[in-house]
Amino acid sequence: MKITLKQSIIISFVALSVLIGCSKNSGTQEPPDQQNPPEFPATPNNDPKRIIAAVLLISEPICCGITSYDTINFSYDNEDRIISQVSDHGRTIVDYHYTNDIITAMDYQTSHGKASVLDSYYYSAAGDTIIWNFHTPNYEFGGMDTASKTYIFRKGLLSETFIKVHPAQSLPFTVQFLNEIDTLGNMIKTTSINQNGADSPQPISSTVDKWDDKFNPFLSDSKFNMICLTVLHSTATGSVHIPTGGKIFGYYSEASITHDEEGYPVKFTRLSNSETFLTLIYNK
Repeated sequence: MKITLKQSIIISFVALSVLIGCSKNSGTQEPPDQQNPPEFPATPNNDPKRIIAAVLLISEPICCGITSYDTINFSYDNEDRIISQVSDHGRTIVDYHYTNDIITAMDYQTSHGKASVLDSYYYSAAGDTIIWNFHTPNYEFGGMDTASKTYIFRKGLLSETFIKVHPAQSLPFTVQFLNEIDTLGNMIKTTSINQNGADSPQPISSTVDKWDDKFNPFLSDSKFNMICLTVLHSTATGSVHIPTGGKIFGYYSEASITHDEEGYPVKFTRLSNSETFLTLIYNK
């Protein structure tokens, strides 16, 4: 389901001029509290460290003729749950609504206004299986597009994703992602299985042989946060350590990661062409 948005934001800056008068008595000094104003310690930020925005590569010259980036911003509630996801390019703008710690409604912003799109949902007792069923009006061709997304977690990692989309005016298609994880919790293989209409399924497998050895900010106590963050890195939520090297479509690909002083990843760069494809911004 393609969501578009035309946004216009007007930012106003107000300049404030302050005039300071001086006494005619040249021997008069400023009060001590103005000479040396008291210093107050900064209020510590006790919030957990989390991704609040990311700059994501969305197209490259090799496929689209230009290099294009998008910035995606995340907002959290007081319980550290993602409640909104906003794309600067308007590709994804959604609000999440919770009831008793589960998502029970989603609002998508489109060029035609805001629409509630979550028809129904299922959550297993242990919370390891999540199913969302959606609908979206097809403003271009008419009718209603429908979709279903299934997420399966094993040992706290996203191990299987199944997406079925049925556009109003065309045949349905499905995409399934299966992650194979070793005993250390690291992803060693991921397989995507695509099927259009009645065509035979087309499986494509990728193998992983290198991982980052520092913090993985894509993992969270909230499975909903992990699902939301897959828009930035499709495999990071399925592995204890972030995959950095492996064979994709028969070709070897490797990325380097720049970390901050605490060991959190900040910049992801593809070694083959020195292209930065992901930059993460944290709340602290």
